[in-house]
Amino acid sequence: MLEIIKINTNQQLRRIILAMFDANKDGKISKQEFTSKLSRYTRKAPITTQQIESNLISQKDKEELVEMFNEEYREKLVYENFDFDPNDREELARREAETIELVKNGKLPTRAIQGEFTVHLLNFENLPRVEGKNICMYKLKRSFFTDQATVDHRRDIVGFMTRTFSWEEAVMNKKIPIKDLINQNLHMQGDTMLLQLFMIEEAVAKGDVYKNATFVGELRIRYKHVTDEDKKNNWEHQQLTLTDEDKKV
Repeated sequence: MLEIIKINTNQQLRRIILAMFDANKDGKISKQEFTSKLSRYTRKAPITTQQIESNLISQKDKEELVEMFNEEYREKLVYENFDFDPNDREELARREAETIELVKNGKLPTRAIQGEFTVHLLNFENLPRVEGKNICMYKLKRSFFTDQATVDHRRDIVGFMTRTFSWEEAVMNKKIPIKDLINQNLHMQGDTMLLQLFMIEEAVAKGDVYKNATFVGELRIRYKHVTDEDKKNNWEHQQLTLTDEDKKV
């Protein structure tokens, strides 16, 4: 690529450039890797009328231009920007409300998910103990937007992390494949997955799993950014904090 755009480099500079842009470590820099790394510096930001310095444009026209520009920015901020705090309830509510408006107005684009997501749970530290309950159960909750601009929360996956849970090691090694996301519109999916953990007794593990189940914590997982081409077939590692339902550690 460097030869194509006529940039002369020595071996040391090539190593530096590869370290900066070669996300999949294949010794090459694709257009996707190059633009992905630079997009954070070229992404548009909201503007004000004071930034339009032309004396040939009336104040009213400046205000209309600003409104048009910022409306486009706000829309893209929701469906293109996946860099947000998954525990910020106000931000999640804002993103949900704006996505609903985009669906209503027919402005939400289509981006088909071209692969399968798998959530891999490993090594829970300081998981609360519950006397007499040694089986850890999970509920992975997801939401999606409907064509009627409503939010549907009926996509839950329930299962057991382990039947031989060790409090001392707190080692989890559970892979949860989410196959029904394939070919779905990424922008019509909720921004996070909510993982809730419960401790239950052996006696109820095969029957009514919710009977006397004790909630021990939850965490929210950002996942949409792993659809970028440079993350294909790679694991995205996240270290998250388990909280209660009031978002307290």
